Amino acid sequence: MPLCVPGADGPVTHVGVIGGCAADAAAAAAVVLAGAPGTPAAEPSWSPPPPAVATLATPLSVRGLRVGVYSPWFDDCDAAVRGPCRSAVAALAAAGATVVESPVPYLEDVRVAHAAAITADMRAGLDAAGVLAAGGVAWMGPDARTKMAMAAEFTPADVARGNRIRTAVMAAAAATFRSVDVVVTPALGCLPPPVPANAATGLLDVVADSAMMRFMLWANWAGLPAVVFPVGAADGGVPVCLQAVGPPWAEALLLRLAAAVEEGALTQGGGGCRAHRRCSTTRSRATWSEPEGGARRW
Repeated sequence: MPLCVPGADGPVTHVGVIGGCAADAAAAAAVVLAGAPGTPAAEPSWSPPPPAVATLATPLSVRGLRVGVYSPWFDDCDAAVRGPCRSAVAALAAAGATVVESPVPYLEDVRVAHAAAITADMRAGLDAAGVLAAGGVAWMGPDARTKMAMAAEFTPADVARGNRIRTAVMAAAAATFRSVDVVVTPALGCLPPPVPANAATGLLDVVADSAMMRFMLWANWAGLPAVVFPVGAADGGVPVCLQAVGPPWAEALLLRLAAAVEEGALTQGGGGCRAHRRCSTTRSRATWSEPEGGARRW
């Protein structure tokens, strides 16, 4: 969606981090979570403690990590994605993690509520910034124009209902994370589609868009931190990634899990992913905060 417009950001937009490895992502997250320069010290902070790069310890073990999998959801993806991701879960179990079946409720409700509230907020942001009044949607690609047209049909009541669903989803997620430390899913429901030569005129593939977003909506709507990291490759070298979602304030835990996979925690003899070996750093045990029960160590 076209949100990179001055003044068009809304309450559902936030800064995301993309890094070549866990150490890079941790460094970027530390900067993002430190807050804007000049923020009054007395102002309440609603951000988690910035994850220090130094907390990505020497090679660590996933032994004892409680990993939740909701199989009907997890397996709802293309075979080329499912195979490497299932192998990664099996490797986590072989490395000492406790893998348990962990149902995730309200997924269909999340899909509908997310579509209504997110697109409505995006359109409202563009409208408030004067973008729609100045040029309409003609400058957007067909995918964005379709979403803008859909957003125009949603009412404030639709958005309000979506937010009530969010409350139920957050409560259910809190219950889930009392029995597991992370919930894992494939990152995408399909392999990334190739970008055709005429992409400059816009792309419109609702089926592929839905498949690629399938596993992101739950964490996105519930406000849960998540990390995505490669666990294999499909034909042609296209990376296949696993997503790990944690409870609020679990950024450090998730980054340590990504670092563990990079450093070979899921392989005999270690070594990790060749593309990430240069990113190894000094590591120590990490502490993360949970909404209930204070700090724990993994």
